[in-house]
Amino acid sequence: GSSIEVGRLSRAAEQALARGHAAEAADYAQRAVNAAPQNNRLWFLLGYTTRLAGRYQQSIDAYDHGLRNEPNSVEGLSGLAQTYMRVGRSAEARQILMRVIAANPRRPVDLMMAGELFMRAGDVQRGADLLQNAEKLQPNAHTEVLLATAYMKLNQPQKAKQLLDRARSRAKNADVFRAVASYYREEHDYK
Repeated sequence: GSSIEVGRLSRAAEQALARGHAAEAADYAQRAVNAAPQNNRLWFLLGYTTRLAGRYQQSIDAYDHGLRNEPNSVEGLSGLAQTYMRVGRSAEARQILMRVIAANPRRPVDLMMAGELFMRAGDVQRGADLLQNAEKLQPNAHTEVLLATAYMKLNQPQKAKQLLDRARSRAKNADVFRAVASYYREEHDYK
């Protein structure tokens, strides 16, 4: 009976997330964890939902609890790193993401996050290398914009332009157009 209840609560949390109701999802995840505290997947779900709901300390605590039982879980480590990014603990997030990448170098989201963090910390070349790996695995406009930024900082404007053009053709959203416009402004190409 309790496993049916736990499954129902877990599905309710995922459905609330799909509707964009993070606080409701976090409440369902908390109830599921209370019903099955030995289930690490539920602890990671609680960490994810509470991060989305803005309850960062609860998110960190949930990930820590799950990771005590399953210390090498790439899902748990990645989630904890994302929460650390949100609260400004960039050095810890970078460290954890490098563990995740060492365990599984084919996770494009983790590669992209690590690349962005290294760029912010001033290690632009290492950030660009990680972003290139992410782009090879799963091309997307966000990674291309980040890579273009890295190439601008590395004084390689032609590569930056190619990536921005590719991002612009791939995604038609305002953030991409802002990045392209910023590039042209810095290149003094006002037309």
